[in-house]
Amino acid sequence: MLPYTPLHALLLDSLEVLVMTSANQSEEPIIASNGEALERLGNIVDGFLMHDRDICMRVDDSVVSVAGKRSFYVRRARGVVPQPLFLTKKGPSILAAGGEMKATFSVTHEGNLFPSQYLGDLKEMASASYYREALDHFLSLYGMNPRYLVTDLHPLYLSSRICSEVLPDPEETLAVQHHHAHLAACLFENRIEEPAVGLILDGTGYGTDGTVWGGEILWGDATGFKRLGHFLPFILPGGERAVREPWRSALSLALETKGVDEAEGLLFGKDCPLRLTRESFLATIEAGIRTSSCGRLFDGAAALLGYGDSVSFDGQAPMLLESSARGSGILPFKVIENEGLILLDWRPAIAGILERRTRQSASSLAAAFHGGLAIALADAAELASGKTGTRRVVLSGGVWQNRRLFSLVIAHLRRRNLDPVVHALLSPNDECVSVGQAVVGQERWGK
Repeated sequence: MLPYTPLHALLLDSLEVLVMTSANQSEEPIIASNGEALERLGNIVDGFLMHDRDICMRVDDSVVSVAGKRSFYVRRARGVVPQPLFLTKKGPSILAAGGEMKATFSVTHEGNLFPSQYLGDLKEMASASYYREALDHFLSLYGMNPRYLVTDLHPLYLSSRICSEVLPDPEETLAVQHHHAHLAACLFENRIEEPAVGLILDGTGYGTDGTVWGGEILWGDATGFKRLGHFLPFILPGGERAVREPWRSALSLALETKGVDEAEGLLFGKDCPLRLTRESFLATIEAGIRTSSCGRLFDGAAALLGYGDSVSFDGQAPMLLESSARGSGILPFKVIENEGLILLDWRPAIAGILERRTRQSASSLAAAFHGGLAIALADAAELASGKTGTRRVVLSGGVWQNRRLFSLVIAHLRRRNLDPVVHALLSPNDECVSVGQAVVGQERWGK
């Protein structure tokens, strides 16, 4: 970073390198007062440099990543919020609640759409309080009085509950499916009003069928969408625990690929570090929910290759898989049609990992996993394009922060004469969900 205060400049005059991070516990909001810093960090840090100028509204630093020749936001906050986005039609003031992880809210007002800064994971009480604080500040600062409310389809998101408390009697409420919001957000920032194919890849989103979506092939725009296909579903053992314990996804993928008998040694053998019993794991599988999540597929592949049986933050195992990848091999994936749906079958790739991991390096298999998946995604997009007649393919969702996968898929799409549509003003992760919700609401209630 560049020094953006005189204090930074003074510190850097006598120090060659500073490694810096926000003053907060993982997943919690940044600390905004001297007293709070002493209370929460006193047993962690060795010293404090205090300041007598209070912080009125905490905002994280923005983070930008580069893939190929394109830059995109990983986190949109300091320096770019509250920069408005301009709507294409008039409509009422709308409050869009966003998601629950990497949360934001958005408010429309007099032809403008204002996305909030990144607000963190609302499962943490401090982040939920920060969300409410930021929302109250936003509405007061701009004198906005939204009368319409848009939420995620998930019935238990804290973002929806908080916005319902702030706006207890809206004129109308609309629930928008998570991945539809991703698609709408990306189309909106690219000023595209026609329907497009969407490769929407992330960790978790509540589906219209009540299952966990996350590897979706959609077609639509802000007015609606159709699910053209998805990743082959698998059981998510332990539900939310699988996010922090990728070995759960790994064992489920192995079981789905090889079956109980063939996977016996991997799952329950003496070399299994987890010491599971056959009965306990099968009971967990039986009680699990099915998911098409691309993020959890990455978790499982990473754990099978030794990159994290358990992790401390969402996306850590896939980040390790991406950063370790070396080479240009290909693990096979299949793209098939079944009962009118396009299915991306990952089982051949998982079988390849299981069969080769004792005689091939984990880094080369990590690269081959990315390479094979990129080809399969482009094949699925080409098939969807043929069904819908559009050449545009939207890439949205947190998985697209994977620079290796992003660059490979962009290249494969262009070779097939398809037109990739990507984020530049917004983050591809769940920060953009509130924007998509607002756009869908604007399409419904606008003029």
